[in-house]
Amino acid sequence: GYQRRVRGCYSKLKQQLQLCDCKSTNSNTSPLATVACSISRFVSILLCLIWMKLLRESYRAVFNMFDEDGSGAISRGELQNACGKLGVSLDGDELEAVMQQVDEDGNDTIDFNEFLELDGLHGRS
Repeated sequence: GYQRRVRGCYSKLKQQLQLCDCKSTNSNTSPLATVACSISRFVSILLCLIWMKLLRESYRAVFNMFDEDGSGAISRGELQNACGKLGVSLDGDELEAVMQQVDEDGNDTIDFNEFLELDGLHGRS
């Protein structure tokens, strides 16, 4: 889900930063190389943050389409309607199973933070 993708971004960023270790104590390192490395780190961090913002915005757009009444939460009915529009038919037991896995606070709706993990259901057991 969303968290897995964000962790992947951080992991790639960490690898990138390890390749360009600007904390060199070698006095022979040129100032230009140090500046270039710092710029490279900054750009890597900036790109990662932009990617995470765009990813979150796309999840928000889909969430808003599912949240038909604009309440800020997806009800069982809204979830069933959205799945139906996507060609996924959920019977009562399947809908109950999804709600039990996703509705962490037990209020019988899916808020945005819970929704961020919804696409990870296929990998859960």
